[in-house]
Amino acid sequence: MEAYHQVIYSAPPISKNEKYYDNAKFEKLYTKDSQLFHTLTPVDGSSKIYDALYKNLQLMILGQLTPEEVQKDTAQYAKSIYNR
Repeated sequence: MEAYHQVIYSAPPISKNEKYYDNAKFEKLYTKDSQLFHTLTPVDGSSKIYDALYKNLQLMILGQLTPEEVQKDTAQYAKSIYNR
């Protein structure tokens, strides 16, 4: 995997002694604080909510939404998914 991560360095190291190749400012996260990383439990509808969030974040980057609007709009969409 280390040879793979030398080329695809955005993938974090997965073995104990593997060298870190990505952005130096994130190295401590992967080398010292890796116990904090965990996967999210899948939830029905979560992919739709993530899609809405990513679209809203893009609109925020483009200056069309504020961070507060992103939170509010995404939360409202999530509630509409789960309150059906």
